[in-house]
Amino acid sequence: MRTRVWFFGIGAAGLLVAIAFAASHGPVWASEDKPADYQTWGEDHVGQELPEYTTGTECLFCHRDYVAPRWKSNPHNRTMRFPEPDDPALKALADSTDGKAIVGEVQILLGSKDHVRYLKRLEAYGEAAMSGQLWNGTEKQIRHAQPPGWHQDTFGPQCAGCHATAIDTETISFGSPSLDCYVCHGILELEHANDNTQTLFSPEHADDPRVVISVCGQCHLRGGKSRATGRPYPTLFVPGDNLFRDFDVDWSDDTIARMDMIDKHIFENARAVMVAGSKTTCTSCHSVHGESTKKHQELEQDQSCETCHRPGKEMTDVDLPKNRSSRTCEYP
Repeated sequence: MRTRVWFFGIGAAGLLVAIAFAASHGPVWASEDKPADYQTWGEDHVGQELPEYTTGTECLFCHRDYVAPRWKSNPHNRTMRFPEPDDPALKALADSTDGKAIVGEVQILLGSKDHVRYLKRLEAYGEAAMSGQLWNGTEKQIRHAQPPGWHQDTFGPQCAGCHATAIDTETISFGSPSLDCYVCHGILELEHANDNTQTLFSPEHADDPRVVISVCGQCHLRGGKSRATGRPYPTLFVPGDNLFRDFDVDWSDDTIARMDMIDKHIFENARAVMVAGSKTTCTSCHSVHGESTKKHQELEQDQSCETCHRPGKEMTDVDLPKNRSSRTCEYP
């Protein structure tokens, strides 16, 4: 029965070496006739039943001291959230010409504080309708990604895979809103409580860099598509799988060059790991539960830093790009 509920860092220099290797060896992504090496290792769960998984509620019973206090505000937990009465995105919708009629129906906010969409539950479990309006927090105004009103065929096919947990391939319904522990840590046996070597991303687990990129890339490699469904998120991905057996990503220099800086950095890093064997992954810099930049700051500065930071300046957050864009998420 389906369960339902609400470090390998080698430094930034390694990333540059890997990217240079990939560039010097010509096209390395797959052709239609022959899969590339990065598509053939490991397993996938396409066409299988959704596996049983441990829910976040169960996880937090034991992880209540370190994880629980931080999880409420963690961005991965806030991809879908109940709106607070004074939320700027909700107030802006209420003040907009075509938002007054629907603001009372909004039950869930989708996205960050800078780009927010509005959802209401549908009668079927795990399904939601999305309004056409979008709150742009940078500009402090309502935009329209779609015509005003509720759209029942947007959230499931376009958004659910990266904003909810355990997507049913057939019904496109979700098991729980937002991202549960399972999304990153995968299927865990109870014995992991006494043996952390079984747990993906635990300090004792020897995480394969390809697995790390697969887990993070299921959401952060925006612009890819499932070969099984054509949707912009993978089909029944289980952490530990090879994401790229199902998820088709364009690694070409031309495509990456057109991305905004943060997406460009993500794609370059993922390509270096999957294609050229770099050991520098997302977790070499980023601490998900701690939301700390300590590891990031400890890396030596080199040319790769200039993807996001201004050259010749102190590498501080003030230099990071402020205006994000995503065709996948329909915001400028």
